[in-house]
Amino acid sequence: MVLLFIGPPASGKGTQAKLISGKKGFYHLSTGDLLRKAQKSDPVISEIMKKGDLVPDGKVIALTEKYIKENNLFDNLILDGSPRSLDQYIRLKNFFAENGRKIDAAIYIDISDEEAIKRISARRYDPKTGKIYNLITNPPGPRVKESDLILRDDDKPGAIQERLKVQKVPESLLQALKEDGILVEIDGERSIDEIFQDICTKLNI
Repeated sequence: MVLLFIGPPASGKGTQAKLISGKKGFYHLSTGDLLRKAQKSDPVISEIMKKGDLVPDGKVIALTEKYIKENNLFDNLILDGSPRSLDQYIRLKNFFAENGRKIDAAIYIDISDEEAIKRISARRYDPKTGKIYNLITNPPGPRVKESDLILRDDDKPGAIQERLKVQKVPESLLQALKEDGILVEIDGERSIDEIFQDICTKLNI
């Protein structure tokens, strides 16, 4: 089974993808993690992400396809944060079809802009472990010092509004997913456990 997890910034798609992968045996592949790794060696990607803009479709898909091929991840896979455009979806769909696989479901976790701004402002990154916390919805435990956590460049106030504008899931993508019969819509403004149970129920996993 191949699952796509999409939604606006801070919708909780990464949190849910990790929960599903950990409890249901899927491999969790985060497009954001791939891009953050790539930006360390690619100044073009680094500059784009600092501004809160979208990395071009070609670069995103190339990184994703390369990682999937190199690690043979054609089954029991969760793609977290991808696709972000209709073009990306078409290319991903063709990529899996060429390798004898298909995309089984696209989980769209939706939240309002107001909720997104509140969550993004409270998000922190732990450079030691790579974990991402949210001071509101998913605070670190007592063993983690809040002063050791980092507010990422793309989570800073100046980039938030731009991110919400450019990273909004386009209607053309949602329509294509709906027409293909794989769109699963989820209300993201609930507790983490409620959302997790809803996803499991709708996917029958």
